[in-house]
Amino acid sequence: MSNKDLLRVSKILVVKLFGTYTHEVPLRIEDRVTIIHGPNGVGKTVLFRLVAALLSGNVLELLKIPFETFEVTLSDGSILGFTRNESSPGQKKKSDDVLGTCYLKVDGKEVHQFQPRASQVDIRRLAFRIENEMPWISRIDEDRFLDRRTEEVFTGAELLMNYSGRFPERWKKKGFFPEAEWLLDIRSRVNVHLVEAQRLLRISPVSAEWEPQRRRDIYSATVKAYAKDLQGRISETLTLYAKQSQSLDQSFPQRLLMSADKALSVDALKTRMGELEADRNQLKRIGLIDEDAAYPFDVRALEKLDDTRRTVMTLYVDDTAKKLGVLDDFAQRIKILVENINGKFTHKKILIDRDKGLVLRTDDGQILELEALSSGEQHELVLLYDLLFRIKPNTLVLIDEPELSLHVTWQKSFLPDLLKIVETTGYDVMLATHSPFIVGDRSDLMVALSVGSDAQEPTRQV
Repeated sequence: MSNKDLLRVSKILVVKLFGTYTHEVPLRIEDRVTIIHGPNGVGKTVLFRLVAALLSGNVLELLKIPFETFEVTLSDGSILGFTRNESSPGQKKKSDDVLGTCYLKVDGKEVHQFQPRASQVDIRRLAFRIENEMPWISRIDEDRFLDRRTEEVFTGAELLMNYSGRFPERWKKKGFFPEAEWLLDIRSRVNVHLVEAQRLLRISPVSAEWEPQRRRDIYSATVKAYAKDLQGRISETLTLYAKQSQSLDQSFPQRLLMSADKALSVDALKTRMGELEADRNQLKRIGLIDEDAAYPFDVRALEKLDDTRRTVMTLYVDDTAKKLGVLDDFAQRIKILVENINGKFTHKKILIDRDKGLVLRTDDGQILELEALSSGEQHELVLLYDLLFRIKPNTLVLIDEPELSLHVTWQKSFLPDLLKIVETTGYDVMLATHSPFIVGDRSDLMVALSVGSDAQEPTRQV
Protein backbone atom coordinates (compact mmCIF):
# COMPACT_ATOMS: atom_id res chain seq x y z
CA MET A 1 0.00 0.00 0.00
CA SER A 2 1.41 3.39 -1.00
CA ASN A 3 1.65 6.30 1.42
CA LYS A 4 -1.06 8.16 -0.50
CA ASP A 5 -3.53 5.42 0.48
CA LEU A 6 -2.74 5.78 4.17
CA LEU A 7 -4.92 7.89 6.44
CA ARG A 8 -4.07 10.16 9.34
CA VAL A 9 -6.17 11.10 12.35
CA SER A 10 -7.15 14.77 12.32
CA LYS A 11 -9.61 15.01 15.24
CA ILE A 12 -10.86 12.97 18.20
CA LEU A 13 -14.23 13.37 19.94
CA VAL A 14 -15.63 11.58 22.97
CA VAL A 15 -19.09 12.38 24.35
CA LYS A 16 -20.06 11.76 27.98
CA LEU A 17 -16.89 9.97 29.00
CA PHE A 18 -17.62 8.48 32.46
CA GLY A 19 -21.04 10.04 31.94
CA THR A 20 -19.51 13.49 32.51
CA TYR A 21 -16.78 14.70 30.15
CA THR A 22 -17.00 15.65 26.50
CA HIS A 23 -13.62 16.18 24.85
CA GLU A 24 -12.88 17.39 21.33
CA VAL A 25 -9.21 17.26 20.34
CA PRO A 26 -8.09 18.66 16.97
CA LEU A 27 -4.64 17.32 16.11
CA ARG A 28 -1.82 19.61 15.01
CA ILE A 29 -1.52 18.05 11.56
CA GLU A 30 1.22 20.37 10.25
CA ASP A 31 3.45 20.00 13.30
CA ARG A 32 2.60 16.28 13.68
CA VAL A 33 2.75 16.60 17.49
CA THR A 34 -0.24 17.36 19.72
CA ILE A 35 0.01 17.74 23.50
CA ILE A 36 -3.12 17.22 25.60
CA HIS A 37 -3.35 18.39 29.17
CA GLY A 38 -5.92 18.58 31.92
CA PRO A 39 -6.46 17.78 35.60
CA ASN A 40 -6.18 14.22 36.85
CA GLY A 41 -9.37 12.26 36.29
CA VAL A 42 -10.66 13.94 33.12
CA GLY A 43 -9.64 10.97 30.99
CA LYS A 44 -6.32 11.63 29.25
CA THR A 45 -5.11 8.04 29.56
CA VAL A 46 -8.55 6.61 28.83
CA LEU A 47 -8.80 8.78 25.71
CA PHE A 48 -5.62 7.16 24.42
CA ARG A 49 -6.98 3.70 25.22
CA LEU A 50 -10.16 4.47 23.28
CA VAL A 51 -8.21 5.65 20.22
CA ALA A 52 -6.04 2.53 20.30
CA ALA A 53 -9.06 0.27 20.81
CA LEU A 54 -11.11 1.73 17.97
CA LEU A 55 -8.25 1.76 15.45
CA SER A 56 -7.03 -1.74 16.37
CA GLY A 57 -10.44 -3.39 16.64
CA ASN A 58 -10.34 -4.17 20.36
CA VAL A 59 -14.09 -4.24 21.00
CA LEU A 60 -13.68 -5.48 24.56
CA GLU A 61 -11.75 -2.35 25.48
CA LEU A 62 -14.46 -0.13 24.01
CA LEU A 63 -17.07 -1.99 26.04
CA LYS A 64 -15.12 -1.63 29.30
CA ILE A 65 -15.02 2.17 29.22
CA PRO A 66 -18.25 4.14 29.85
CA PHE A 67 -19.08 6.76 27.21
CA GLU A 68 -21.89 7.56 24.79
CA THR A 69 -20.08 8.25 21.52
CA PHE A 70 -16.48 8.11 20.41
CA GLU A 71 -15.35 9.37 16.99
CA VAL A 72 -12.07 9.67 15.10
CA THR A 73 -12.00 12.01 12.09
CA LEU A 74 -9.59 10.89 9.37
CA SER A 75 -7.56 12.92 6.89
CA ASP A 76 -9.97 12.18 4.02
CA GLY A 77 -12.82 13.74 6.03
CA SER A 78 -14.50 10.45 6.91
CA ILE A 79 -15.42 9.69 10.52
CA LEU A 80 -14.98 6.32 12.22
CA GLY A 81 -17.09 6.10 15.34
CA PHE A 82 -18.56 3.86 18.01
CA THR A 83 -21.70 4.37 20.09
CA ARG A 84 -22.55 2.25 23.09
CA ASN A 85 -25.98 0.80 23.72
CA GLU A 86 -26.76 0.58 27.41
CA SER A 87 -29.46 -1.64 28.90
CA SER A 88 -32.06 -0.20 31.22
CA PRO A 89 -31.14 -0.33 34.93
CA GLY A 90 -31.45 -3.89 36.21
CA GLN A 91 -32.09 -5.32 32.75
CA LYS A 92 -29.99 -8.39 31.99
CA LYS A 93 -28.37 -8.55 28.56
CA LYS A 94 -29.31 -11.43 26.32
CA SER A 95 -26.89 -13.28 24.08
CA ASP A 96 -28.16 -11.51 20.98
CA ASP A 97 -28.26 -7.99 22.46
CA VAL A 98 -26.45 -5.31 20.46
CA LEU A 99 -23.81 -3.74 22.72
CA GLY A 100 -22.89 -0.90 20.41
CA THR A 101 -22.55 0.28 16.84
CA CYS A 102 -19.37 0.92 14.90
CA TYR A 103 -20.01 3.20 11.93
CA LEU A 104 -18.36 5.15 9.13
CA LYS A 105 -19.58 8.57 8.03
CA VAL A 106 -18.69 10.20 4.71
CA ASP A 107 -19.76 13.80 4.04
CA GLY A 108 -21.81 13.69 7.24
CA LYS A 109 -23.82 10.64 6.16
CA GLU A 110 -23.53 7.18 7.67
CA VAL A 111 -22.47 4.80 4.90
CA HIS A 112 -21.45 1.68 6.86
CA GLN A 113 -22.41 0.07 10.14
CA PHE A 114 -21.21 -2.88 12.20
CA GLN A 115 -22.82 -4.08 15.43
CA PRO A 116 -20.91 -6.31 17.88
CA ARG A 117 -23.22 -8.43 19.98
CA ALA A 118 -23.20 -9.61 23.56
CA SER A 119 -21.64 -12.96 22.60
CA GLN A 120 -18.34 -11.09 22.21
CA VAL A 121 -18.16 -10.74 25.97
CA ASP A 122 -17.12 -14.40 25.82
CA ILE A 123 -13.86 -13.40 24.12
CA ARG A 124 -11.96 -13.53 27.39
CA ARG A 125 -13.32 -17.01 28.08
CA LEU A 126 -12.16 -18.12 24.64
CA ALA A 127 -8.75 -16.56 25.28
CA PHE A 128 -8.46 -18.75 28.37
CA ARG A 129 -9.24 -21.74 26.15
CA ILE A 130 -6.42 -20.73 23.81
CA GLU A 131 -4.09 -20.54 26.80
CA ASN A 132 -5.04 -24.08 27.80
CA GLU A 133 -4.57 -25.50 24.29
CA MET A 134 -1.36 -23.64 23.38
CA PRO A 135 1.40 -24.33 25.92
CA TRP A 136 3.49 -21.31 24.86
CA ILE A 137 0.69 -18.89 25.88
CA SER A 138 0.65 -17.76 29.52
CA ARG A 139 -1.89 -15.55 31.24
CA ILE A 140 -0.33 -12.56 33.01
CA ASP A 141 -3.46 -11.05 34.51
CA GLU A 142 -7.21 -10.89 33.82
CA ASP A 143 -6.88 -9.69 30.21
CA ARG A 144 -3.20 -9.96 29.22
CA PHE A 145 -1.45 -12.98 27.75
CA LEU A 146 2.23 -13.62 26.99
CA ASP A 147 3.49 -15.52 23.94
CA ARG A 148 6.71 -16.92 25.38
CA ARG A 149 8.11 -17.67 21.92
CA THR A 150 8.07 -14.02 20.79
CA GLU A 151 7.73 -12.27 24.19
CA GLU A 152 4.71 -10.37 22.83
CA VAL A 153 1.90 -9.41 25.18
CA PHE A 154 -1.73 -9.54 23.96
CA THR A 155 -5.12 -8.65 25.36
CA GLY A 156 -7.75 -11.36 25.12
CA ALA A 157 -9.22 -9.79 21.96
CA GLU A 158 -5.78 -9.44 20.37
CA LEU A 159 -5.02 -13.06 21.23
CA LEU A 160 -8.14 -14.21 19.40
CA MET A 161 -7.34 -12.05 16.37
CA ASN A 162 -3.71 -13.20 16.18
CA TYR A 163 -4.42 -16.89 16.69
CA SER A 164 -7.73 -17.23 14.86
CA GLY A 165 -6.01 -19.51 12.33
CA ARG A 166 -5.45 -22.06 15.11
CA PHE A 167 -9.08 -22.15 16.27
CA PRO A 168 -10.77 -25.56 16.22
CA GLU A 169 -13.41 -25.80 13.47
CA ARG A 170 -16.21 -25.73 16.05
CA TRP A 171 -15.04 -22.24 17.10
CA LYS A 172 -14.68 -20.93 13.56
CA LYS A 173 -18.24 -21.86 12.66
CA LYS A 174 -19.57 -19.72 15.51
CA GLY A 175 -17.87 -16.57 14.19
CA PHE A 176 -16.87 -15.25 17.59
CA PHE A 177 -15.01 -12.23 16.25
CA PRO A 178 -16.58 -11.18 12.95
CA GLU A 179 -15.62 -7.87 11.40
CA ALA A 180 -16.99 -6.06 8.36
CA GLU A 181 -14.82 -5.70 5.25
CA TRP A 182 -15.18 -1.91 5.24
CA LEU A 183 -13.86 -1.79 8.79
CA LEU A 184 -10.90 -4.00 7.94
CA ASP A 185 -10.12 -1.68 5.02
CA ILE A 186 -10.12 1.41 7.26
CA ARG A 187 -7.85 -0.27 9.79
CA SER A 188 -5.42 -1.32 7.08
CA ARG A 189 -5.00 2.35 6.15
CA VAL A 190 -4.49 3.90 9.58
CA ASN A 191 -2.08 2.59 12.24
CA VAL A 192 -1.93 3.25 15.96
CA HIS A 193 0.79 2.57 18.54
CA LEU A 194 0.06 3.09 22.24
CA VAL A 195 2.92 3.72 24.67
CA GLU A 196 1.38 3.65 28.14
CA ALA A 197 2.90 5.42 31.11
CA GLN A 198 3.68 2.20 32.97
CA ARG A 199 4.84 0.31 29.87
CA LEU A 200 7.26 2.57 28.05
CA LEU A 201 9.54 -0.40 27.58
CA ARG A 202 8.71 -3.50 25.58
CA ILE A 203 8.81 -5.71 28.65
CA SER A 204 7.50 -9.25 28.92
CA PRO A 205 6.20 -9.75 32.47
CA VAL A 206 5.68 -13.30 33.62
CA SER A 207 4.52 -12.60 37.15
CA ALA A 208 2.90 -9.84 39.14
CA GLU A 209 5.44 -10.53 41.90
CA TRP A 210 8.71 -9.45 40.29
CA GLU A 211 11.99 -9.18 42.11
CA PRO A 212 14.08 -6.08 41.26
CA GLN A 213 16.76 -8.25 39.64
CA ARG A 214 14.11 -9.86 37.44
CA ARG A 215 13.08 -6.41 36.24
CA ARG A 216 16.70 -5.65 35.37
CA ASP A 217 16.95 -8.91 33.42
CA ILE A 218 13.89 -7.92 31.41
CA TYR A 219 15.37 -4.50 30.62
CA SER A 220 18.61 -6.13 29.57
CA ALA A 221 16.85 -8.54 27.25
CA THR A 222 15.14 -5.60 25.59
CA VAL A 223 18.28 -3.59 24.81
CA LYS A 224 20.00 -6.74 23.61
CA ALA A 225 17.07 -7.57 21.36
CA TYR A 226 17.16 -4.08 19.89
CA ALA A 227 20.90 -4.29 19.28
CA LYS A 228 20.27 -7.51 17.35
CA ASP A 229 17.38 -5.88 15.51
CA LEU A 230 19.61 -2.97 14.46
CA GLN A 231 22.31 -5.36 13.26
CA GLY A 232 19.73 -6.97 10.98
CA ARG A 233 18.58 -3.60 9.66
CA ILE A 234 22.16 -2.54 8.97
CA SER A 235 22.78 -5.76 7.05
CA GLU A 236 19.62 -5.32 4.97
CA THR A 237 20.43 -1.69 4.17
CA LEU A 238 24.02 -2.42 3.17
CA THR A 239 22.79 -5.26 0.94
CA LEU A 240 20.56 -2.78 -0.90
CA TYR A 241 23.51 -0.39 -1.13
CA ALA A 242 25.69 -3.13 -2.64
CA LYS A 243 23.02 -4.08 -5.17
CA GLN A 244 22.58 -0.44 -6.23
CA SER A 245 26.34 -0.01 -6.54
CA GLN A 246 26.73 -3.17 -8.60
CA SER A 247 23.89 -2.24 -10.92
CA LEU A 248 25.27 1.25 -11.56
CA ASP A 249 28.85 0.05 -12.01
CA GLN A 250 27.84 -2.63 -14.52
CA SER A 251 25.80 -0.23 -16.61
CA PHE A 252 28.28 2.68 -16.36
CA PRO A 253 30.04 2.15 -19.73
CA GLN A 254 26.79 1.80 -21.66
CA ARG A 255 25.22 4.82 -20.01
CA LEU A 256 28.37 6.86 -20.63
CA LEU A 257 28.30 6.07 -24.35
CA MET A 258 24.59 6.91 -24.65
CA SER A 259 24.53 9.91 -22.31
CA ALA A 260 23.24 13.14 -23.80
CA ASP A 261 23.47 15.09 -20.55
CA LYS A 262 25.60 18.22 -20.49
CA ALA A 263 28.83 17.94 -18.52
CA LEU A 264 29.02 19.96 -15.31
CA SER A 265 31.42 22.85 -15.08
CA VAL A 266 34.61 22.50 -13.07
CA ASP A 267 33.18 24.64 -10.25
CA ALA A 268 29.96 22.61 -10.19
CA LEU A 269 31.95 19.36 -10.08
CA LYS A 270 34.02 20.68 -7.17
CA THR A 271 30.83 21.55 -5.27
CA ARG A 272 29.24 18.15 -5.91
CA MET A 273 32.41 16.27 -4.96
CA GLY A 274 32.67 18.29 -1.76
CA GLU A 275 29.07 17.46 -0.84
CA LEU A 276 29.60 13.76 -1.55
CA GLU A 277 32.74 13.72 0.55
CA ALA A 278 30.82 15.27 3.44
CA ASP A 279 28.13 12.59 3.08
CA ARG A 280 30.75 9.82 3.05
CA ASN A 281 32.44 11.23 6.15
CA GLN A 282 29.11 11.26 7.96
CA LEU A 283 28.47 7.62 7.01
CA LYS A 284 31.96 6.68 8.21
CA ARG A 285 31.46 8.48 11.53
CA ILE A 286 28.28 6.56 12.31
CA GLY A 287 29.86 3.27 11.26
CA LEU A 288 27.91 2.43 8.09
CA ILE A 289 30.82 2.45 5.63
CA ASP A 290 34.57 1.87 5.89
CA GLU A 291 37.52 4.05 5.02
CA ASP A 292 38.27 4.05 1.28
CA ALA A 293 41.79 4.59 -0.08
CA ALA A 294 40.29 6.46 -3.07
CA TYR A 295 38.99 9.16 -0.73
CA PRO A 296 39.34 12.01 -0.13
CA PHE A 297 39.46 12.90 -3.79
CA ASP A 298 41.89 15.67 -4.82
CA VAL A 299 39.42 18.20 -6.24
CA ARG A 300 42.30 20.29 -7.61
CA ALA A 301 42.76 17.65 -10.32
CA LEU A 302 39.35 18.64 -11.71
CA GLU A 303 40.81 21.89 -13.03
CA LYS A 304 42.83 19.93 -15.64
CA LEU A 305 39.91 18.03 -17.13
CA ASP A 306 38.91 18.42 -20.75
CA ASP A 307 35.25 18.26 -21.87
CA THR A 308 35.26 14.48 -22.40
CA ARG A 309 36.62 13.71 -18.95
CA ARG A 310 34.21 16.21 -17.38
CA THR A 311 31.39 14.17 -18.93
CA VAL A 312 32.79 11.03 -17.29
CA MET A 313 33.09 12.77 -13.91
CA THR A 314 29.58 14.19 -14.19
CA LEU A 315 28.14 10.68 -14.58
CA TYR A 316 30.41 9.45 -11.78
CA VAL A 317 29.16 12.00 -9.25
CA ASP A 318 25.56 11.32 -10.26
CA ASP A 319 26.07 7.58 -9.70
CA THR A 320 27.82 8.14 -6.37
CA ALA A 321 24.91 10.28 -5.20
CA LYS A 322 22.47 7.50 -6.16
CA LYS A 323 24.52 4.89 -4.29
CA LEU A 324 24.75 6.95 -1.11
CA GLY A 325 21.08 7.90 -1.48
CA VAL A 326 20.13 4.32 -0.63
CA LEU A 327 21.58 4.94 2.85
CA ASP A 328 20.11 8.42 3.40
CA ASP A 329 16.95 7.64 5.41
CA PHE A 330 18.54 4.90 7.51
CA ALA A 331 21.64 7.02 8.15
CA GLN A 332 19.52 9.98 9.27
CA ARG A 333 17.74 7.81 11.83
CA ILE A 334 21.00 6.39 13.14
CA LYS A 335 22.43 9.91 13.37
CA ILE A 336 19.47 11.07 15.47
CA LEU A 337 19.76 8.00 17.71
CA VAL A 338 23.49 8.36 18.31
CA GLU A 339 23.52 12.15 18.77
CA ASN A 340 20.51 12.08 21.08
CA ILE A 341 21.74 9.24 23.29
CA ASN A 342 25.37 10.36 23.46
CA GLY A 343 24.26 13.89 24.25
CA LYS A 344 22.61 12.55 27.40
CA PHE A 345 24.83 9.72 28.59
CA THR A 346 27.73 10.59 30.89
CA HIS A 347 31.23 9.09 30.52
CA LYS A 348 30.02 6.54 27.99
CA LYS A 349 28.88 6.41 24.37
CA ILE A 350 26.76 4.24 22.14
CA LEU A 351 28.48 3.24 18.90
CA ILE A 352 27.04 1.61 15.79
CA ASP A 353 28.61 -1.72 14.89
CA ARG A 354 27.73 -3.68 11.75
CA ASP A 355 28.27 -7.03 13.52
CA LYS A 356 26.68 -6.24 16.90
CA GLY A 357 24.27 -3.41 16.13
CA LEU A 358 24.94 -1.38 19.26
CA VAL A 359 28.14 -1.21 21.31
CA LEU A 360 28.66 0.61 24.62
CA ARG A 361 32.10 2.22 25.13
CA THR A 362 33.41 4.26 28.05
CA ASP A 363 35.40 7.46 27.65
CA ASP A 364 38.63 5.54 28.41
CA GLY A 365 37.95 3.03 25.64
CA GLN A 366 36.49 0.08 27.58
CA ILE A 367 33.73 -1.92 25.87
CA LEU A 368 30.85 -2.73 28.23
CA GLU A 369 27.80 -4.92 27.92
CA LEU A 370 24.59 -3.00 27.26
CA GLU A 371 23.33 -4.28 30.63
CA ALA A 372 25.86 -1.96 32.25
CA LEU A 373 23.54 0.94 31.43
CA SER A 374 21.26 2.02 34.24
CA SER A 375 17.57 1.16 33.90
CA GLY A 376 16.85 4.82 33.12
CA GLU A 377 19.50 4.89 30.38
CA GLN A 378 18.19 1.63 28.93
CA HIS A 379 14.69 3.04 29.05
CA GLU A 380 15.77 6.12 27.09
CA LEU A 381 17.61 4.04 24.50
CA VAL A 382 14.73 1.61 23.98
CA LEU A 383 12.07 4.30 23.70
CA LEU A 384 14.13 6.30 21.20
CA TYR A 385 14.89 3.17 19.17
CA ASP A 386 11.18 2.32 19.10
CA LEU A 387 10.29 5.77 17.80
CA LEU A 388 13.00 5.77 15.13
CA PHE A 389 12.95 2.23 13.79
CA ARG A 390 9.88 0.26 14.84
CA ILE A 391 6.90 2.44 13.95
CA LYS A 392 5.39 2.64 10.48
CA PRO A 393 4.84 5.97 8.64
CA ASN A 394 1.46 7.64 9.21
CA THR A 395 1.01 5.80 12.50
CA LEU A 396 -0.63 7.73 15.33
CA VAL A 397 1.72 7.25 18.30
CA LEU A 398 0.14 7.83 21.72
CA ILE A 399 2.60 8.53 24.55
CA ASP A 400 1.19 8.84 28.04
CA GLU A 401 3.15 10.96 30.54
CA PRO A 402 6.72 10.57 29.23
CA GLU A 403 7.99 12.67 32.13
CA LEU A 404 7.43 9.80 34.58
CA SER A 405 10.66 8.16 33.47
CA LEU A 406 12.79 11.15 32.54
CA HIS A 407 15.15 13.38 34.52
CA VAL A 408 14.20 17.08 34.32
CA THR A 409 17.14 17.77 31.99
CA TRP A 410 15.96 15.02 29.65
CA GLN A 411 12.37 16.27 29.89
CA LYS A 412 13.47 19.63 28.50
CA SER A 413 14.98 18.00 25.42
CA PHE A 414 12.17 15.48 24.88
CA LEU A 415 9.92 17.62 22.67
CA PRO A 416 12.67 19.11 20.46
CA ASP A 417 14.03 15.59 19.96
CA LEU A 418 10.54 14.28 19.20
CA LEU A 419 9.84 17.00 16.63
CA LYS A 420 13.09 16.12 14.86
CA ILE A 421 12.12 12.44 14.88
CA VAL A 422 8.63 12.92 13.41
CA GLU A 423 10.09 15.11 10.68
CA THR A 424 12.26 12.14 9.69
CA THR A 425 9.83 9.28 10.29
CA GLY A 426 6.58 10.79 9.04
CA TYR A 427 4.15 9.78 11.77
CA ASP A 428 1.94 11.70 14.19
CA VAL A 429 2.26 11.85 17.97
CA MET A 430 -0.21 12.68 20.70
CA LEU A 431 1.23 12.93 24.16
CA ALA A 432 -0.37 13.59 27.51
CA THR A 433 1.69 15.39 30.11
CA HIS A 434 1.57 17.37 33.33
CA SER A 435 5.14 18.58 32.96
CA PRO A 436 5.90 22.18 31.91
CA PHE A 437 9.44 20.97 31.16
CA ILE A 438 8.10 18.66 28.43
CA VAL A 439 6.11 21.49 26.83
CA GLY A 440 8.82 24.14 27.09
CA ASP A 441 8.09 27.05 24.76
CA ARG A 442 5.75 25.03 22.50
CA SER A 443 2.46 25.82 24.21
CA ASP A 444 1.06 26.29 20.69
CA LEU A 445 0.93 22.48 20.43
CA MET A 446 -1.29 22.13 23.51
CA VAL A 447 -4.98 21.23 23.59
CA ALA A 448 -6.80 21.40 26.93
CA LEU A 449 -9.37 18.78 27.91
CA SER A 450 -12.54 20.29 29.30
CA VAL A 451 -13.49 19.72 32.93
CA GLY A 452 -17.22 20.33 32.48
CA SER A 453 -19.95 18.03 31.23
CA ASP A 454 -21.00 20.11 28.24
CA ALA A 455 -19.34 19.98 24.84
CA GLN A 456 -17.30 23.08 24.24
CA GLU A 457 -14.80 24.45 21.80
CA PRO A 458 -11.30 23.10 22.49
CA THR A 459 -9.09 25.59 24.30
CA ARG A 460 -5.40 26.04 23.88
CA GLN A 461 -2.97 27.37 26.40
CA VAL A 462 -0.79 30.04 24.83
